[in-house]
Amino acid sequence: MAARLINPDDEVLIIDEADDVLNVEAGIFGPSPGGLKKSMINDFLDTVSARMIFITNSTWRIPDSVLRRFTLHIGFEDFTQGQRLKLWDSMCVGDTPFTGKERQILASRYKANPARIRQIVDVCSSMGTRSSRNADHPTSAEPLAIAQDMLARSDEIMYRLPRNQENRRKTYDPSLLNIGMQTAELLAMLDRWKSSFQENQRGINLLFYGLPGTGKTAFAAYLSDYLGFYPTVKRSSDLLNAYVGQTELNIRNAFKDAEGSILIIDEADSLLSERQNARYSWERSMTNELLTSMESFKGMFIASTNFKSILDNASMRRFTCKIEFMSTAPEQRPLLMARYFPELAWESTELEDLVRLDQLTPGDAAVVANRLRLNVSITPEDVIASLREEIGMRGNVPRRIGF
Repeated sequence: MAARLINPDDEVLIIDEADDVLNVEAGIFGPSPGGLKKSMINDFLDTVSARMIFITNSTWRIPDSVLRRFTLHIGFEDFTQGQRLKLWDSMCVGDTPFTGKERQILASRYKANPARIRQIVDVCSSMGTRSSRNADHPTSAEPLAIAQDMLARSDEIMYRLPRNQENRRKTYDPSLLNIGMQTAELLAMLDRWKSSFQENQRGINLLFYGLPGTGKTAFAAYLSDYLGFYPTVKRSSDLLNAYVGQTELNIRNAFKDAEGSILIIDEADSLLSERQNARYSWERSMTNELLTSMESFKGMFIASTNFKSILDNASMRRFTCKIEFMSTAPEQRPLLMARYFPELAWESTELEDLVRLDQLTPGDAAVVANRLRLNVSITPEDVIASLREEIGMRGNVPRRIGF
């Protein structure tokens, strides 16, 4: 009736929430309640002269015979990180509750759509400006904390993303790193890359490899802060999926979401293992997808691994820089102890024992410091003994992760 009542020359009929009209194929729980028959829909689309737009949230139960009767099929995908930032900036004009840095954090961390962003801005703007809020409501919550809580809850419901607690890193000290090139040289190179970087040009790929605990992931996060980006961080377990094709889709979406910013993938050996040793076809297609995404990515990609030897050979030429992370140098070990055990006084003989711990990493010191903080009192001898035990527990056997 609606299609016959409109003027087909200059009017358009829009059918919103058309799921029950179009999704007529029976699903797991049978046909849609109140759904129409497929023959009725097909006959209607064949004979109607009106111009119509059908809007639906789901297409997986629309029969092919119905789909082919539409002139155009237009999919609306999730917004990328760069698109979300533009939305936040466009909605936060004038006296806004969020600074530019806060908008960058919200855009990169939460998969909000335009309607949700507008809700958050309206709610937080109703609290007043930053200056008036601090003056009149000194105990009121900050808008950033409220926005993060609201967005995290909607991400949990809509996208099944877990609500992660804010990770408050300690001040990072790059002088404790022992890498295959001068840290200052690397930072200068990345500064030059950022100054010339355009969102429509090819990005840069970095490989961090070396012993566990040498600071690969922490340094990747430090680089993000140093360059002024908020990173997208993925572990291999975030991307691997038991269903055919889903891992490739997760990889593609991770690169797409981080476009124009930084993507960090930890334990990348699980996704970039040598294809000649693959036992299943999905292992090769997973690696192929990651290599293809690296080629076209417009941003900075950082992959970290403990096992460079098992990476696919073709991946090596796609990394602009391959940087080895080694255990601390002898002169760094007293500085490492001063950072994690500032209350201890070390004798010369104890320092000599410490310097001889050739495989000592910052991760070992962090684990031992966390364990010994439960003791009533500790001595340098306790620290050295625990460090030796921690180093001895570390294995160097590659492991495979997957389904």
